[in-house]
Amino acid sequence: MKRFKSRLAKGERLLDRMLGAGIALEHDCGGALACASCLVVVREGAQALGPASADELDLLDRADATMPGARLACQAIATGGEVDVEMAPRRLPAPLWESRPVSP
Repeated sequence: MKRFKSRLAKGERLLDRMLGAGIALEHDCGGALACASCLVVVREGAQALGPASADELDLLDRADATMPGARLACQAIATGGEVDVEMAPRRLPAPLWESRPVSP
């Protein structure tokens, strides 16, 4: 997994920092808390981010993102400090990963 480490200012959104640093993190819903494509795993510095809201936790649960440190970058607002996150591998839609080659 690709990692990103940065110091965040209080009130800064993790997604904005990552995009500003040139990280091509997917955010299909535009940061509106309607998908989980900006899923990251906070490896260090969780205390530099405010707590996840009930809505974020619900979406993480529905996306089956149960690993420790899972956050949505669009919802992770900094309290100030350094974070080290891993970007989750892109999940393919079920029809793509369940498909099999067709024999001639």
